[in-house]
Amino acid sequence: MESRISIPEIPEQDKNPTVEALLDIVSQCIDEINRQSQQIRQLKDEIAKLKGGNPKPKISASKMDSDLTKRTKSEKKKRGKKKKKKTKKLKINRTIKIQPSDVPEGSKFLGYKDYIVQDIIFSPDIIRYRRGKWKTPEGNYIFGQLPNQIQGHYGVGLKQFILYLNYDLNVPQTLIYNSLREIGIEISTGEINNILINDKELFHTEKELLLETGLKISPYVNVDDTGARHAGKNGYCTHIGNEFFAYFKSTSSKSRINFLELLRGKYCDYVMDIDAMNYIEARGLAESKLERLKGATGRKFTNKDEWEFFLKMIGIRNEKHVRIVTEGALIGSILSHDINKDIVIVSDDAGQFEVFALLHALCWIHAERKINEIIPINDYQSKIIKDIRDKFWKLYAGLKEYKKFPDEIEKIKLAEIFEEIFCAETEFEVINRVLKRIYRNKKELLLVLERPDIPLHNNASENDIRIFVTKRKVHGGTRSEDGKRCRDTFMSLKKRCRKLGISFYDYLHDRLSGMNSIPQLHEIMKNKAFEGT
Repeated sequence: MESRISIPEIPEQDKNPTVEALLDIVSQCIDEINRQSQQIRQLKDEIAKLKGGNPKPKISASKMDSDLTKRTKSEKKKRGKKKKKKTKKLKINRTIKIQPSDVPEGSKFLGYKDYIVQDIIFSPDIIRYRRGKWKTPEGNYIFGQLPNQIQGHYGVGLKQFILYLNYDLNVPQTLIYNSLREIGIEISTGEINNILINDKELFHTEKELLLETGLKISPYVNVDDTGARHAGKNGYCTHIGNEFFAYFKSTSSKSRINFLELLRGKYCDYVMDIDAMNYIEARGLAESKLERLKGATGRKFTNKDEWEFFLKMIGIRNEKHVRIVTEGALIGSILSHDINKDIVIVSDDAGQFEVFALLHALCWIHAERKINEIIPINDYQSKIIKDIRDKFWKLYAGLKEYKKFPDEIEKIKLAEIFEEIFCAETEFEVINRVLKRIYRNKKELLLVLERPDIPLHNNASENDIRIFVTKRKVHGGTRSEDGKRCRDTFMSLKKRCRKLGISFYDYLHDRLSGMNSIPQLHEIMKNKAFEGT
């Protein structure tokens, strides 16, 4: 919702320091009004949702012309090309031969002309195992052994179908129950819940190996978080991933300590080494506290209780001091294990992801949004914003080209252009403040000049986390710890299968049946990384 307040153009001869100062104040006021208007609209939409109504719709501009243009271009490309048969790769289950009813005498048989029909059989398969019962001479009873894949009264196919419906298609449990009962499966809602969340350690273990392996082999990871309700309370889900993997973890906090604990993975230790001390010093801990810690350099604490006891023993009780020292010890733990020491964290400038001991890069798309959010009040301000955005995207295009062909001369040139854009002073004070804010992130934004292998944006993480947001909108939150854990696990495994081109449906059957014909996903990750794909 933009303000309709506009300031008429004032001739240059009528401008004096007082008028210019007043114009700047008015510009800042309008900017603040626009920000508050947007917040009011968001609150009204939220109230409408809580009352069961609908928020104000967001109607985007028509893309008819652009769609027609794209379609015309694509049609031109397709002309002259032979159409590929969609059924070529299909596995044929049944073949039925059909002969003409009336074949004239003397006709010559030339073979068959295939006609492919795709169908699906959707019906219950009720199996009765008649287990032989024998009585031994000693009076004991022995029975025929069930197949190994039979665990309980529901088969692998049914369990696979239930998991797929819920974790991939986001079908709620009540609808799964109704559908199964309608096709003749006798099952309760409790059993469906058990199939969804119980006895899933095999999947949890494979999911955790994704993160452990990903942090070893990856040159960078994209990170982001989103809301996640659990047990009726608001929480957060953090995503860590790249083209190799996707890892989701729901927690009650999104602090830096929480993020570091996620990077630490399966380990529970706290390590006070040189990396930890460097971090703590950089965070500005008081000299008196540093002296107490120096005596512990080289020590390793096996769990949280042992660590907290140590902090109390040396007199570090202030909440801020405990937080800084704990962050340092967690970094010491992370770097003491098998993480890639040169890994880069790519984020959208959220504070919890800024870990000084690890390289940190920022998303250029998020940086540009700060400029795009500014609402001008006259044509002059619009022109200033347009000029800066044009320069911004021109620099971005230069960085994309540099990633393909790194060059020392081009590197110096791009750094100079950055200085020119974000150190500029305009007559528009609002945009001056935004430029200064972006300039403070120069090191993180220009890290790509030192590491051309990292992305310029955080789109990978935002795209991955959408599947979690979709599930949250359909299902709401989780109630049990097992339910929360399974939600994170199957979201992670599903996304990893998609990245590998593996059918998630087939993957579920493979693991539930114990066939394990599909290799462990983290092993496939290693092979992909070594192949450079």
